[in-house]
Amino acid sequence: ISPLFNQVVLCDVIILFISPLFNQVVLYDVIIQVGQLRTSSHLQLRPGQDKGPEYYDSKLEAKPELQDLDDEFRENNIEILSRFYLAFESVHKYIVDLIRYLDDLYEGVYIQQTLETVLLNEDGKQLLCEALYLYGVMLLVIDQKMEGEVRERMLVSYYRYSAARSSADSNLDDICKLLRSTGYSSQSGVKRPANYPESYFQRVPISATFISMVIGRLRSDDIYNQVSAYPLPEHRSTALANQAAMLYVCLYFIPSILQTQQAKMREIVDKYFPDNWVISVYMGITVNLVEAWEPYKAAKIALNYTLDSANIREQASRYSVSMEGLRPQIQQLLKEGFLREEIVLDNIPKLLNCLRDCNVSIRWLMLHTADSGRAFCRPLDPCMKWVDPKQLLEDGIRKELVRRVAYALHKGLIFNPKAKTSELMPKLKEMAATMDGFYRSFEYIQDYVSIYGLKIWQEEVSRIINYNVEQECNSFLRTKIQDWQSVYQSTHIPIPKFPSVDESATFIGRLCREILRITDPKMTCYMDQLNTWYDLKTHQEVTNNRLFSEIQDTLGTFGLNGLDRLLCFMIVKELQNFLTVLQKTILRDKAMVDVFKAMLSAVNPVKGIVGRCQQLRKDSYHGCVH
Repeated sequence: ISPLFNQVVLCDVIILFISPLFNQVVLYDVIIQVGQLRTSSHLQLRPGQDKGPEYYDSKLEAKPELQDLDDEFRENNIEILSRFYLAFESVHKYIVDLIRYLDDLYEGVYIQQTLETVLLNEDGKQLLCEALYLYGVMLLVIDQKMEGEVRERMLVSYYRYSAARSSADSNLDDICKLLRSTGYSSQSGVKRPANYPESYFQRVPISATFISMVIGRLRSDDIYNQVSAYPLPEHRSTALANQAAMLYVCLYFIPSILQTQQAKMREIVDKYFPDNWVISVYMGITVNLVEAWEPYKAAKIALNYTLDSANIREQASRYSVSMEGLRPQIQQLLKEGFLREEIVLDNIPKLLNCLRDCNVSIRWLMLHTADSGRAFCRPLDPCMKWVDPKQLLEDGIRKELVRRVAYALHKGLIFNPKAKTSELMPKLKEMAATMDGFYRSFEYIQDYVSIYGLKIWQEEVSRIINYNVEQECNSFLRTKIQDWQSVYQSTHIPIPKFPSVDESATFIGRLCREILRITDPKMTCYMDQLNTWYDLKTHQEVTNNRLFSEIQDTLGTFGLNGLDRLLCFMIVKELQNFLTVLQKTILRDKAMVDVFKAMLSAVNPVKGIVGRCQQLRKDSYHGCVH
């Protein structure tokens, strides 16, 4: 039996190997906007379209700006595209390896071992049931977390940008066929596609015998031996809850059971769903069977007995009464000093019964009475039991500070370019007062809650400003810094992002462009002796060096440094634009080149102030005009 279990263990290793990548797909909230390109009218790339890659390549080559955008997209996103492709590839490899293992069993590669003998073994039965279940869960979660169109564009983009690797991968077409769009959308109000998800599950053919035997074991056996831990008959559905979730997923591989086999569905519902219709499928993902089994006749009829109003009323009343009775018991047990070692040892059965009743009641109520968001059903971090209360308090304070300061800066630094008088100075004064209020609050409370308030203030405010400067500078960079690459952004205490209200991406960009607007040399004149800008027409003062003091009061040294950095990027961009115009227009005009040559001969060699500079300027001007 050793060779058999070596191969079964290999299947388990594959499951463990896919888990980190799978969790990455599940938990990765920042999905690159492949489906929302700025030039989406030009690049609608999807597998299976009639137009081949040559058509799109010709369109890209025809327009230099599209080539630049294509290169920029590749440089910025090839890393994350590769990571997602590896996740997609691992899903396909997982099911291919499982099918290969099943084929080896059928062909007798393992002496005296068949599918039936593996399912007779307790460990083998668990692993094979989990193998089919996890494959179904992976497909469902990928479809829920990423729209099908986005997946398709990710695959096409990866194929285009990684030609050397993708050409060597013979299974790229199979991956595209497996993960192409199903038409499903997780957005509310979108109708569920016909034959979903069974058609999705059947894209890679799996042995019908294997699926049938797995479902048979899940229907009849207690594969995890949980019933002994829940002796009361009222707790039977809770004991088999994990197995019920596995059966729910596996039934989609044989949809005929859901559709036509009423006897089997009645047996399944009576055993697994007599008093519950909302189940936890995987990692906090819940499913309402009323909605999920609506298209299936046999499943819908069988579930009607559970959904009878009298049964629902009875279950709700039973668990509500149970909670009312358990609350005083829990309060008594949680009194300080009550759970001493001798009391626990003398009352183990009583304590276990109380814990079991509490868990069953809370589980049913959380699943069946929570809001649609089901905030209470989110999986808890297993490290919560080791949490440091002081650190938890500090993290909460940091999160609230970041949220409030980021929102205040976003809302407070929005300017109207059409205003008759600039709003810059009044808004800076108002923003400075707001920031000073935050600062004083932290200075005041730090002694009461025993934290380093001013240290937290400096760290988080500098992080907010530097992050926004970084995001603003991204518009000038070819290779942009993504959120997951930023040293200032954090998944633990994230800095919120707000939609842009003008050409600027953040408040620091709006502030910088407002300063440039009101000090535009075409409209204003700077008097060096007075450190003041004046309007050229009205000769009224526009602003003065007090502006920088106000910025210092509002954003501190970090803000001034960020403005300096952003202005440097703007200067470089203007110089690049100037050189582009110079190379594409002026240097191609023979008359202009002759004028520059004449100027060069007139001013060389430069050893001092150029003589007759006014006359030289006039001659150059007339030469340019003519």
